[in-house]
Amino acid sequence: MTITERIFVELSQKNIAQKDFATKINVNEKTVSAWKRNNSLPPADKLSNISDCLGVSLDYLLTGKERGAKVSENITERELLESYRKLSDFEKGEVLGDIKRRAANAEQVKKPNIQRVYQAARTYDRQPIPTVIEADITPLLEAPDATDEY
Repeated sequence: MTITERIFVELSQKNIAQKDFATKINVNEKTVSAWKRNNSLPPADKLSNISDCLGVSLDYLLTGKERGAKVSENITERELLESYRKLSDFEKGEVLGDIKRRAANAEQVKKPNIQRVYQAARTYDRQPIPTVIEADITPLLEAPDATDEY
């Protein structure tokens, strides 16, 4: 994929009109149209403005790859990051706290303990957390019930 192809993919994904894009990066709309038709390439002095406007790095714009980025990064993660960048510092603090809480709950849920799952579910709904009794309930889960054949 070329630089111009990446630019227009980003414009499409972000629903940015060519006219608005041209205005934001301070070029003529006909210039942007020429890029789209592959009649010319964006000049080097505009690449920084273009990457800022599109919310992508210069590395991505030039190569299609982020320096040091994980291969598994996908569009959803990129959308999350773009949304996060739009938040106030206070809101960013709230989001980070929420993410840390959810990550801690996710670690607890991985353990085979139904009471921890219940606790995580109640925490997620922001309801008061009942007292959790730490006990191994594996024997209860493995016990035969009415649906088991004897």
